Amino acid sequence: MDKKRTHIFLYWVMMIALFLGVLFTQQVVASIMQGSLSTAKFGEEATYEILWSGLVVILVLLFKNKYIFTQKREGFFTSFKYILPELLLSCFFIGINIISIILNDNAFDIYSLFNVALYCFFIGIVEEFLCRGWLLNEFLERYSRNRKEVFLSILFSSFIFGVVHFLNIGETQGLFETLVQVMNAAAGGVFLALVYYKTKNIWVVVFSHALWDFSLFLGSVNSMGDCLSAPPTTLTMVINIIRGTLLIIAYGFFCYWLYRQTDLYTKEVKSTKDYFMAIGIAIYVITLLFVHEYGDQNELCPDYTRKIIDSSYRISFYDYNRYSYLNYVLEVDPETGRLCFQNTKTNDSIFLTDNGDYYNYLMVENDHEITIMIQTSNNVLLYGAYSKLDLYDDAFLHMQNQFKKIVVSDINDFGIIDIEGDSYHYPTIRSNIGELYYFDDSDQLYLNK
Repeated sequence: MDKKRTHIFLYWVMMIALFLGVLFTQQVVASIMQGSLSTAKFGEEATYEILWSGLVVILVLLFKNKYIFTQKREGFFTSFKYILPELLLSCFFIGINIISIILNDNAFDIYSLFNVALYCFFIGIVEEFLCRGWLLNEFLERYSRNRKEVFLSILFSSFIFGVVHFLNIGETQGLFETLVQVMNAAAGGVFLALVYYKTKNIWVVVFSHALWDFSLFLGSVNSMGDCLSAPPTTLTMVINIIRGTLLIIAYGFFCYWLYRQTDLYTKEVKSTKDYFMAIGIAIYVITLLFVHEYGDQNELCPDYTRKIIDSSYRISFYDYNRYSYLNYVLEVDPETGRLCFQNTKTNDSIFLTDNGDYYNYLMVENDHEITIMIQTSNNVLLYGAYSKLDLYDDAFLHMQNQFKKIVVSDINDFGIIDIEGDSYHYPTIRSNIGELYYFDDSDQLYLNK
């Protein structure tokens, strides 16, 4: 009796410690999320994905797919050998991104890093629960009575997984880039489907998927916004087609390596051919490492440096309809709705936008130049600094062709930073999460944080 009472007492203490640990963890995580989701990059995306994952779990349960959680499966860590190809590649590219950020003197923002990790984790939950946990299991349960039908179920569910990525067509990604992504996602989906079929462990493929996405998004933690793809050139299209084809071939080696270990119907273990995995990894690394730079030449990505303003400074934000300097005026043309820069003395003018599809604009005057910033509706910042001498020899008529294009996140304000002891007025952007970006007198972009 005493022994049992002692056991119950220890169990009671353990339960109290467990609940206190859970409560403490909940408080810490809640505090971090409160400080990150609304004030750092990827906060909006992470919030959306968290809510979406809850709906996906409800959907799975409504279709009575509880076996995702209850079916017999291999252990989480023992299943790592099946995701080894993506695991190694993800770690490789995470390392590459970390080195790149360090070399560019861009320190990690811990809240943004937390957000992107959270975002990728719930992407993994949403897409794997839908495409492997639900869709693949539905195919297997309803239509897979032999080896051929199991293989077709894997292919069909992976094809749907690839097609879902057509949703990525939008402001920052065109049709061609999306087609390449769809093909690569479908090929990767076959690999993840085979891993899930082999292990029946949904969390292993969630982890693999999330870690791979994290290795891709990590490079965007310190960016102002998504890269905007310009219309692809012929060279870009050829390079991307070659890259996409090589990636599919690499996944083919991965899949064959996994297939050699598991028969699709009887699950009879066959001999392991590890060199297939090695060949696939080699093709994958060579493809992404040496072709990547050529394939991304048509992207408009922000290039900035973190730099804190040491001395005291004053920030002024403006939202005027009209800016003027001597005989020059920047305002909206009442007839066309386009942004117009005009010499009121000679009536010479130039339209700086092709239409009225923009949010905000600003003109800043300094001793020897004027700076114009325009925010378009697709989150592109048009930036140009022009010598005042150019205004007098009509060089301003070519202003539109000289704009720099920078992709930005949502902008709340345009303004000016005035630093004590410095006569230069620094054109400034304040993002929706409170970040301050500014241009110096040599047009270098900085983040003051």
